[in-house]
Amino acid sequence: MKVQKIITTLLAMAITATSVQMPVKAAATAAVTMIPEQTIEAGNQTDNSYGFLDDPGDAVSQEDIDYAASLNASTAKLAAVDAKAIKQNPNANDGRFVIALDPGHGGTASGAVAGDIKEKDINLTIAKYLKQYLEEYRDVEIYMTRTKDVDVSLTDRVKNAVANGADVFISLHNNSATNTDAKGAVVFYPNESYNPALNIEGKGLAQSIQNNLVALGLYNRGIQVRNSESGNRYADGKLADYYSVIYNSKNNGITGIIVEHAFLSNESDRTKYLSSNAKLKKLAQADAEGIASYYNLVYNKISKPDIELSTPSNRGIRIRTTQQDGAEGYRIYRSTEENSGYEMLVDTTSPEYVDKKIQEGVTYYYKIKAYTTKSNKRVYSTSSKAAGAYTIGGTTITGIRQTTKGNFVISWEPFTGSDGFAIYRKEEDGEFKRYDTVTDPEATSYVDKKATDGVTYTYQVLTIHYTGQAVGFGKRSQEVTATKVPSPVITKLTVRDDGYIRIAWKQPVGTSKMVLQRATGADGKFTTIAEFGAEHKAAYLDKNVLVGPTYYYRTVAYNQNGLVSGSTGYTPVQSVCNMQQMSLSHAVLLNSGKGIKMRWTTVAGADGYIVYRSTRQTGGYTRIAKVKGQANDTYTDNTSATVGKEYFYKVKAYVTNEEGTFYSNITQAKSAIAGTAIMGKPSTTVQQMEKFFTNRGGKYPSNVYSAFGAATLRSFCQIVYDEAVAEGVRPEVVFAQICKETGFLRFGGDVSPEQCNFAGIGATGGVPGNSFPSVAVGVRAQVQHLKAYASDKDLNQECVDPRFQYVKRKAAVYVEWLGIKENPTGAGWATGVNYGYSLRDDYLKPLLAS
Repeated sequence: MKVQKIITTLLAMAITATSVQMPVKAAATAAVTMIPEQTIEAGNQTDNSYGFLDDPGDAVSQEDIDYAASLNASTAKLAAVDAKAIKQNPNANDGRFVIALDPGHGGTASGAVAGDIKEKDINLTIAKYLKQYLEEYRDVEIYMTRTKDVDVSLTDRVKNAVANGADVFISLHNNSATNTDAKGAVVFYPNESYNPALNIEGKGLAQSIQNNLVALGLYNRGIQVRNSESGNRYADGKLADYYSVIYNSKNNGITGIIVEHAFLSNESDRTKYLSSNAKLKKLAQADAEGIASYYNLVYNKISKPDIELSTPSNRGIRIRTTQQDGAEGYRIYRSTEENSGYEMLVDTTSPEYVDKKIQEGVTYYYKIKAYTTKSNKRVYSTSSKAAGAYTIGGTTITGIRQTTKGNFVISWEPFTGSDGFAIYRKEEDGEFKRYDTVTDPEATSYVDKKATDGVTYTYQVLTIHYTGQAVGFGKRSQEVTATKVPSPVITKLTVRDDGYIRIAWKQPVGTSKMVLQRATGADGKFTTIAEFGAEHKAAYLDKNVLVGPTYYYRTVAYNQNGLVSGSTGYTPVQSVCNMQQMSLSHAVLLNSGKGIKMRWTTVAGADGYIVYRSTRQTGGYTRIAKVKGQANDTYTDNTSATVGKEYFYKVKAYVTNEEGTFYSNITQAKSAIAGTAIMGKPSTTVQQMEKFFTNRGGKYPSNVYSAFGAATLRSFCQIVYDEAVAEGVRPEVVFAQICKETGFLRFGGDVSPEQCNFAGIGATGGVPGNSFPSVAVGVRAQVQHLKAYASDKDLNQECVDPRFQYVKRKAAVYVEWLGIKENPTGAGWATGVNYGYSLRDDYLKPLLAS
């Protein structure tokens, strides 16, 4: 029978019940049957042990229908009006508050499994602990749906709980998911349908339990309601709850919730909260406190206290117990015999007390009782177990030695009668903490392998004596302080210009002595060349060296201070080749404008050279290039540079082998001024100029210039080349300017082609400027005008530039400065922004690259 049909049938039962004056609550309860457990997947939720309602294909048994019909006579209950009121169940004959605990799964249904942990087992363990805790409250009765590893159907769980007078139904579970990152606690409670009061009660109870679980450190997944996802409804037509135990509880007038404590599938949850009975007990205690807090349960029992003893020194034994819920105080008893002779030592309200009335060499036994007041009378708990401690003396630290492996070895005098030794350590100005335990009673030393370089540690050693499960500590040794000296680090080996080798290092703090040794071979014999005391040293100049050999260096630091001794061991060997000196012969600005070129003397045996640059002679050098190859003796610096600025260069040789990389001394500085020179030797050819003109789409006007002495583009370029060379001006600069000023001889402005004025000399906004009788004269005038800007030397040919005398000589020695706005002196050829840079980048560089 489908669920819809079941509900239709049962609604008819509700109508019949109403016609015979059944109370509304009882009628509604009788009208809906228990829904048997289902096995539907629920998203990522893999624990479906509490059953779902949304399987349209499952049938309802006649037994369930008969059971639902019987509820009007025996088990129907009115919903709680006040969600926090203690309900009185008609089936609870003595008026006690009955809590049904439902350990999920059981028998063949193991629930989630992680290794050897089965959910059914830990659910039952939590439930048993929870039962113990809840039974410590007044007028509380616990009903367990199962107490063994047996199968119990979901229908029977709620049915039996109701039959045993349950006022609330709490199903206990642990979660699992295919996503192993899923973690934390969640509590499900009833929706607002059918009986809103149970929703209010369930929500409050769920939140109270969730708060306590989260306080343990569990991730908070919140409290949740889950409604039917297939349209199932209660008798009043409102949407049903998804889970059957919540659904069935509501139909019986009680609140039902599901507590998912943690995820077995999450390693962290499993380890922290589910891996031992002690941890499960904490979960149960959190549940109990949440339940008790919500229902205002009254505590009516004091637990048996635990007891712990420790002997911080030979001056007293500290007795501790866990603060007991409901306890007003504690009575401590003492004896020198474990099983008799106990006398009251103290009556205290504190769970901790130090017994200072002790003697060395005596075993003392203690017991504790907790007490509270009931009906104006003191009521005691049962006595704790007996705990004993033997008071013993202490030992003395004889020394701390730092080993070459970086460990501290703490030594002490032997002590007869000890069961072991406790090692205490503190860092810097911190507090002593128990660091480790030596279990060998005959031990006289301990190795600390976790000391950190440069950190100061203080150690104490305590004797230990065990009596049963109790541990006693003897007198503390004296404090001994040691700073771990790290290995010194050779930071740099430098071959100076004078041929001496400078060894620089970082000397460790706390060093009492440092030794520097040297050898002439990697496997050679090391000899000490210098020793230094505790005072800080940073470098040593080794003058006893020859040019050519490779020298190997190592250091060792000593740690000697009072009882502290030892050393760091030798540092890894470092070496340097005392290579021959080299020099940087010159640095010149390339005529091509591509950069600054430098040349140096080569060094025999070098693998290459490192080039450095600075804007000042005495410092600020940065590495700009690594030139590989012993025979390579030049480098061109194409790095972006400021025109007119002087740049300084240095070079040093290097060699690399299996022992590392070694460097020669660095050269003296050489300098050059950056910029694209106008004057200089040619860096182009006639053919190259011709090719550039053609590639850029230029159309040579032979019909015009045949009459002016240049019938072809080749003859035109030859004239430019010859006229420029005659005055020492670079022809590529002249030709690039012609292309820029005339638009590759297209003209189109104020100047006409027939003027042979290829640089616009004298042309200013509507004024066509000067005219020249031939191509050669026009080019010569341009060359002479450029020379006027770039040089203060006399002209080599008769002056044909009509404006030569108006130029401030040597005002623009670089192409970049031909623009007035970029020229630092304010002089220049043209007023256009970035005129010179455009001439360089858009014309000169492409010309030289063609």
